[in-house]
Amino acid sequence: MRPVEVKSYAPAYEIGKPVSTSKVLKSANGKFKEGDVVVVGGACPTEEYSLLPAEIVDTAVNKIDKYGIDPKTFLGALGMPGVTAYSSFYGIWQPKKGDTIFISAASGAVGQLVGQLAKREGLKVIGSVGDDEKLDFLMKDLGFHEGFNYKKEKPAEALKKTRSRRNHHLLRERGWRTS
Repeated sequence: MRPVEVKSYAPAYEIGKPVSTSKVLKSANGKFKEGDVVVVGGACPTEEYSLLPAEIVDTAVNKIDKYGIDPKTFLGALGMPGVTAYSSFYGIWQPKKGDTIFISAASGAVGQLVGQLAKREGLKVIGSVGDDEKLDFLMKDLGFHEGFNYKKEKPAEALKKTRSRRNHHLLRERGWRTS
C-alpha cells in the first residue's frame, strides 16, 4: 500500500477508510432503501456499521446494485483500473486490428484489462512481468500472445524478437508511446 504522503494521480488508501462497497441497513434519504448496495466515496470508515451525515450521503454515496452486477466488479473492471484501462486504450489512441501492443506491468490491475481490450480488438499483445509465476498467469490465464520476465531478459532484447511490421504501442505505468 502506497503511503498517503506520496503524490499520485489517485489518492492513496488510508487506514480506516473504505476499499469496498456497503449495504444500506436504514436510510432517511429517499434515494436509498434498505438492502441497496452503495459505494461511499472515501467518506465511510471501514467498520461493521457506519452512520453517515446527510451531506456525505448527498454527495459521496452512489447506488451500484441497480445494474445487477456483482459489487466486486466495481473494484476492478468498473472501478479505477477499468476506467483507466478503457479511457487510455480507446481515448489516447485508436487501436487497429493487427497492431502490436507492449504492456509493462502486464499482470497489474490496469495492464490485465488493457491486454483483454487489445485482444478483443485483434491486436498482438505482449506483456512484461517481474516473475515467472506472473508470466505463467499472463500466458495461460490471460491469453497474452507473448510475454517475458524483465528480471531474466532485457526488455529491448525480448521486444526485438517479437516486433511485427505494424504499428507498435507501449503502455507503461506513466502513459503511452507509439512507434
